[in-house]
Amino acid sequence: MIRHIVTGAGGGPPELHGGGIGRICVVSKSKYQFNGASGATEEIPLAEYVEAVGCVSAVLEVRCHAKTMGTGQQFTVNVYNTSYDPQNPSASFAEPSTRAYVTIAPSDSSPQLYTAAFSTPIAGLVRVTLKATQATSAASMDCTISVDIIARAA
Repeated sequence: MIRHIVTGAGGGPPELHGGGIGRICVVSKSKYQFNGASGATEEIPLAEYVEAVGCVSAVLEVRCHAKTMGTGQQFTVNVYNTSYDPQNPSASFAEPSTRAYVTIAPSDSSPQLYTAAFSTPIAGLVRVTLKATQATSAASMDCTISVDIIARAA
């Protein structure tokens, strides 16, 4: 299970983040800890709905402030197109493939900046998640990150 140690700016339905264009704070500096079984993966939402209306291009910006992880472990920040239907608010409407992602590996130094351009098309809403991947032998791992989206209009 990934445990959120320090409260960030992550949100949930139907809270929207950002105004569609410019720098959108997805989550402020926050620490996440994962203690999964060997070979386990877990993905949690950092923000369910980030408004991207009018966005024709975007960059995912992840700052890794600190991390503790061993060989075979990694954290990945993913961005997916998503949608919300007020007539079916409990349903999750997300594309299975990512629009952008960055991977934080054990060999990376910290602090470190990671960036990734979104692939198109970009929906009116995007979901940002954190995925932890455990090595073949279970060990605690954590990362302290902050995440922004830089959205650009036509």
